[in-house]
Amino acid sequence: MFEVDSAPVLNLKDATAADARPAARRVSVIADLREDWLSTLAAHGFDRRRPTAWVAEGLLPYLTPPQADALLTTITAVSAPGSRFAGEYLSRPTRMTDLPMSDEQDRAVANVFVSADQGGPDVEPEKWLSAHGWTGEQVDFADELAAAGHELPALFDPAKPDPLRLWLFTGRL
Repeated sequence: MFEVDSAPVLNLKDATAADARPAARRVSVIADLREDWLSTLAAHGFDRRRPTAWVAEGLLPYLTPPQADALLTTITAVSAPGSRFAGEYLSRPTRMTDLPMSDEQDRAVANVFVSADQGGPDVEPEKWLSAHGWTGEQVDFADELAAAGHELPALFDPAKPDPLRLWLFTGRL
């Protein structure tokens, strides 16, 4: 398993998992996905001839639409048939008005995340995956919560004008 992320994130995960007994070999690959990360991944043993499971968790909102497209173009180019891709992204950039809070410390933290949100892909997941040669499926997080009998967070309230939606997606090449 190759995990590509920034140094601070991987250092924390490496320290946390130091005593774990993993079911698979985990390789930390420090790289910035907005730059040439593929050569670094290959240098750590990645084999593009084998089907790969890619997971974009907590990533896509921090990329602009062109950066997200470039990432998926690269992933597609190095993915063998049978590869999978999964992740989540929001229907639009988040706004401070999406986050009802009264505590100033919470607002300060939220402001950091909201200001870093670059929008990610600018079409729904199935269309985005299809445009890059993948067969995809998407579900709305709100629908999944409702089906499981959980309350919908105010952040995703469909009664709001221009509601924020969180899509969960999977794709197969």
